[in-house]
Amino acid sequence: MSITMMITIIMFMLIAYFSTKKYLHIFEQCFLFFLLLVCYTSFLSIITVNLELWKLSEKSQHLIAFRLYGMLFVPITLLWAIDLWQTAKRSFYSSAVLIICLIATLFLGDFLLRNDEVYQYRQWNQWMSLIVWVITFLGALFAQKLFRILLRKEGILS
Repeated sequence: MSITMMITIIMFMLIAYFSTKKYLHIFEQCFLFFLLLVCYTSFLSIITVNLELWKLSEKSQHLIAFRLYGMLFVPITLLWAIDLWQTAKRSFYSSAVLIICLIATLFLGDFLLRNDEVYQYRQWNQWMSLIVWVITFLGALFAQKLFRILLRKEGILS
């Protein structure tokens, strides 16, 4: 059930991401996706394997759903939010709605996996996940700004 649910949610996220207008260059999108992928999967590995703050289920379907969550759901959600941030940053209300939708989407994915017992928190609270997502989002925004400067310096962007 969890793998079907995660694949369905990821498909909706992919359709939504590719059907919206893009404000980032394709190089920025690729750079940010791989940066988010490396950062978030590294975070999940540290939390689950090294520190054992999350207890993963032993079922293979649950492990696949967890890997899909870490490798596709969270990076694409954050990438989509960063892309939409390029237009929403001009308006306070648009920015607030975008941040609320981003947090709600990430909490929804987290809730569904924990509710299906894919993983359980040991010495972890929900607000700690929020802090990780915010730090990852802000770090990726900063990296995107630096990468855009580099692309302009190289003459790829005008």
